[in-house]
Amino acid sequence: MVQFGINGDPAVQREWSNTIEDDPMVKSNDVGFVSFAMTGQPNSRNTQIFINYADNSFLDRQGFSPFAKVVEGMDVVREIFNAGENADQVGRKHPT
Repeated sequence: MVQFGINGDPAVQREWSNTIEDDPMVKSNDVGFVSFAMTGQPNSRNTQIFINYADNSFLDRQGFSPFAKVVEGMDVVREIFNAGENADQVGRKHPT
């Protein structure tokens, strides 16, 4: 999976620290489905989301309820993974 949605500036991320209530499980965490990351506690979702690269249906039992699906462009999503994690993301602003 590829996960994203946390700001590299901790002060900015704190501004977005509110949580989102859980949704009922309607779909499974299969290839291309998009879900919110969470702590494992009820109603703990926030700005972080992930896209499944494979069948991750084991996450269904843990309450990771998909809310969207990538219907075109999974090749582009996979390129995010191939690029790796940006080591310059923690606590620094990127040049614009």
